[in-house]
Amino acid sequence: MKHTTPRHVAVAVPFCPATGRVLLITSRKHHNYWILPKGGVDDGETSGQAAAREAHEEAGLPAPRTVSDELSVQQPLAPPGKRQEIWHAHALEMATEELDASWLEQDERKRQWFTVTEAIKAIEKWGPLLEAEGDEDMSRGAPKKKAVKGDAMLRALQAFVVKYGWET
Repeated sequence: MKHTTPRHVAVAVPFCPATGRVLLITSRKHHNYWILPKGGVDDGETSGQAAAREAHEEAGLPAPRTVSDELSVQQPLAPPGKRQEIWHAHALEMATEELDASWLEQDERKRQWFTVTEAIKAIEKWGPLLEAEGDEDMSRGAPKKKAVKGDAMLRALQAFVVKYGWET
């Protein structure tokens, strides 16, 4: 069944003001590359609730102290024939960097706290991977899926920096 409505995706930017760091997780497909927790918004849930749920499932993040209003709303370009997505980024404020000892995706992902500057550099490392995979998507006029997602994650981090005044 082809979807005609966009898929809503929640992006989490977990952060700890006490240490000045944000939490990243590794990609399931590319274990040496770092991303923000993200996933689909379920029926009956807000994008902020989905961001907290995804961070819990993917990184073992306990319930955040607060969940921000949307930091950014993006509509990355979808490849031809693929369902459009709308990304809603939320900051999840944590009292400490303490994480659950076990979590749903612990066998598939690593997790680590980074300064904002380190997090931006870690997400930017997707660039060489994209170049190595070739330009087959671009030859058809479609954006590379990973390039679009990497850019959307960088924009979410940048929106976080602007809203909270954190230095990079």
